[in-house]
Amino acid sequence: MDPHFEEPTESHPSPISIEDILRVLELLKDPNLLGDRSDPTQYEKIRDLGEGISRVTEVMFKPMGKSFARKCYDLPDHKESCQKVKESLAHEVKLLKLFSGLDLFPEFRGSYEEWDDAHDKYTFNIVIDPVADRDLGRELRSAKVQFDPEMPPPQPDVPKQRQFRYLSRHWLAELSEVFFFLHGIGPDADRFVRHRDIKLANFLIVTRRPQPNYNHAGIPEPEEPPIKQIILSDFGISRVFPSITQAITNSTQSEKNFFSAPEVLSDGNPHGIWCDVFSLGAVMLEILAVMWNVPFLVEHTETWGCKTAYGKKLSELRFDIPSSSADLTWFQDLHEQEQKYFREVLAIIEKLMGRAPDERPTATGIHHYFETLEMGMENWVGGRSKRNLELAEQRRWWIDRIGVLGLLEEEGTGGEEQC
Repeated sequence: MDPHFEEPTESHPSPISIEDILRVLELLKDPNLLGDRSDPTQYEKIRDLGEGISRVTEVMFKPMGKSFARKCYDLPDHKESCQKVKESLAHEVKLLKLFSGLDLFPEFRGSYEEWDDAHDKYTFNIVIDPVADRDLGRELRSAKVQFDPEMPPPQPDVPKQRQFRYLSRHWLAELSEVFFFLHGIGPDADRFVRHRDIKLANFLIVTRRPQPNYNHAGIPEPEEPPIKQIILSDFGISRVFPSITQAITNSTQSEKNFFSAPEVLSDGNPHGIWCDVFSLGAVMLEILAVMWNVPFLVEHTETWGCKTAYGKKLSELRFDIPSSSADLTWFQDLHEQEQKYFREVLAIIEKLMGRAPDERPTATGIHHYFETLEMGMENWVGGRSKRNLELAEQRRWWIDRIGVLGLLEEEGTGGEEQC
């Protein structure tokens, strides 16, 4: 087995230890992070998954008999350009290592360089786990198609539209958890990760089957259906800042997308961590509009073909229930719990997409909003109580981990430098 590969992380992380922290610190400081960590001959390509800045394929790691996702980056021929690309990739690997053990992010498994005959270039490859089904954008486009009344429901005995609404509720709660780890890094955050590229394509959908439950006699209970979970990927242009006041940069073209905040779309306008919050709100609004088939919101979504970025059309968005008969009929057809959830989550999203950056809520505030909202929703079909317990355990583990990192930094053991 490749020594640089690790067995897949359990869904319930074990208690953090000093040895774990020291290992992570050494990995973060490793100057040879992008050295040959794997033998390319141990991988067998299974299928193409997608192509953007990198080519993503599913590969079989033959010593384990397990499939992983491989991101393949072309390395420039020019020495200085090649070095810059490698530095950017090393940064992405560092952040994957920082979030190691959390199932809301991909798990780094290895990296290596090789000559790609098909593209006549040297490439650098990052191997991650798990293999995603598709990205969130493709998932929403699929949901849009399935609103065709001729399509069969995704699961028997559950009305199709109500199932989509429940799934969107699950995703929105997961997104609030992602930002707890991304921005908060613990309840008393002293550093911040700005992703800088929050959009549908960078959220991956992974189908995970819940672990079996057993009753007091040790007999397995009925198997729960698999759930489509969201994970955040692509940290190539992300940055780590030691404090919120230092997390200020000017706009770059690579940051601008359909979900960008107004201050990012304004050339040369300095902006900080709050632009991630706006983009999160825009992604949440897209999910809500498409999965609930909201008549007064779908026309503004990327999924339905709108070309105007959210940061340029705030005045056109409605965060209340319009009084037209069609909109009222749509709302009144919802169940009482669904009406309550829709109103409250739309109000939360409006705060996230506020025009004034410093008035948008923090990651801790976002997490509190959704945690409070979920507490009143457990009677809604398909409660999240089991998943909430899993995430609570991960939060405790994460806070312990960051606490030990801070202690080691105070004692001069070392820590992550600003990236």
